[in-house]
Amino acid sequence: MDVITPMAESLFNDDMKDLSMDFLELGLDSITDNEILREIPIVKTVCAIKKTSIAIKEKFLLRKSGRYIVCCFH
Repeated sequence: MDVITPMAESLFNDDMKDLSMDFLELGLDSITDNEILREIPIVKTVCAIKKTSIAIKEKFLLRKSGRYIVCCFH
């Protein structure tokens, strides 16, 4: 009877994320009359920048943690 777990998995998988980004992109495209802005994938670009910044932040945190561990056990 646990319906929430499969529902959450289906809502947050990559296919649904891509589909929702496409719908957001369509909504943004319908607002603007500028053809150049319509060709730029704004939503996917913002998501990619977010993922990249999180990856960089995690890499620096991992590096700091590694230095701390080396200093403590050296």
